[in-house]
Amino acid sequence: MAEEYDIPDCLVTDELIKSLNTGKLVASEVGATLPGITEDKQQQFLLEAVEAFGEGKLELDKVFAAIGAAGLNGDISTDLAEALWLASLRPKAKHELLGELTAECIKKGKFNRRQALEYEEIELLVQSGVIATEKQLGVKERRLYTNMFYKQDK
Repeated sequence: MAEEYDIPDCLVTDELIKSLNTGKLVASEVGATLPGITEDKQQQFLLEAVEAFGEGKLELDKVFAAIGAAGLNGDISTDLAEALWLASLRPKAKHELLGELTAECIKKGKFNRRQALEYEEIELLVQSGVIATEKQLGVKERRLYTNMFYKQDK
């Protein structure tokens, strides 16, 4: 017998994407211009917005407009970093776009470089410019590991 799952409705619809891209929906200093995005729907909204950008449907600046329009002005750093990580695992995702979004999130202070290093895949870190190359990260990891476990006491 198949179980029924409570699958939430899509929050970032094609209509919303079109409204954001054309500039019909903008963020407001006063409050949320996109109603219905509550704290319990924040993660889903961020993931869907990042996925839309990663698939090339949403423009870069419109991702931040969507976040502002939803009234997500608190600390969304962890949820946003996790959304980028999850979106990078999707087959349709364009890693160069997600890397661009990661770099812009760091630049705008949505999350910091340390959080990017904690949450993001190596390919995304390279695309965003957080690390120069995968080889460079490997060298630093080995050096750190060696210093931690093989240091001689005199």
